[in-house]
Amino acid sequence: MNIAIKSENMNTRQALAGKVSLITGSMSGIGLGIARALAAAGSEVVLNGFGKPEEVAAVQAKIASDFQVRVSYSPADMSKPEAIREMIENTLRLSGRRDILVNNAGIQHVAPLQDFPPEKWDAILAVNLSSAFHTTRLALPTMLQNKWGRIIALQSGLRRRQARHTAVRPAARLSASCASVRAMLRLPLNDGFPNLSI
Repeated sequence: MNIAIKSENMNTRQALAGKVSLITGSMSGIGLGIARALAAAGSEVVLNGFGKPEEVAAVQAKIASDFQVRVSYSPADMSKPEAIREMIENTLRLSGRRDILVNNAGIQHVAPLQDFPPEKWDAILAVNLSSAFHTTRLALPTMLQNKWGRIIALQSGLRRRQARHTAVRPAARLSASCASVRAMLRLPLNDGFPNLSI
């Protein structure tokens, strides 16, 4: 997917200079488009997702060349809490800060409820819901310490034309994991942190 980026002026180009952005599920599609947009605004970006080494290297080189920012990569499996912890810790160790977190990773499986494999159900919840909890919980302390941070969660409800094939029919086009992420990410919003947005 290619997301058009508006012609930049100096203010836009420097808006996120010195910031570090981690985008999960960013080797293709919307996640990659978000990574490019953040890089266009001057942010260092940390990519995450699955891909062949040569594909990962090509994506990193393209962003770095287009926007003159540092681009790193984490192969962390977003269904594994320990891998997520290592990714967050490595980001801080290598870049010295964590400013922007975009929870974009997500998977889907379509099947009638009676045929829905339990392991697929568990995997969907692990990636679409639990990974956002783990990344947010681990990223927040540094953001609070720096008195600045942005956390973004992208979740998509299944379309109604797909609903008859899914394990749980979406209410108001929002999946259960989507609604849960939205509720969870409201928890850290406390008074006294005006520069932290979730």
